Amino acid sequence: TDHGNMFGAIDFYQTMKAQGLKPIIGMEAYLHNHDELDDKSSRQRFHLCLYAKNEIGYQNLMYLSSQSYIKGLYYYPRINKKLLEDYSEGLICSSACLQGEVNWHLNTYSERNVRFGA
Repeated sequence: TDHGNMFGAIDFYQTMKAQGLKPIIGMEAYLHNHDELDDKSSRQRFHLCLYAKNEIGYQNLMYLSSQSYIKGLYYYPRINKKLLEDYSEGLICSSACLQGEVNWHLNTYSERNVRFGA
């Protein structure tokens, strides 16, 4: 998956189809933990992997990617939990890498905070 965008999705899709494989389109989004996407009080963001499981999910993934640049761009193209909640239909979500919210809390704080982040 691309970080913060879907720029490679078409090439990936075409390559997988040419090989007779079913592509799973996704994006590693940057999750901003504030209510307002234009909040510039913090550069902190967490990684979150999102995958489209159907056509609706693909449309929602494209919308989230676009909104991350239109409304959430502050050093990185970001989405927040409210936007993700509103456009989550058809998406599969995973906690991503060590920069994901769950992993970050595990490494930085306590199990109590991990449950809050998940």
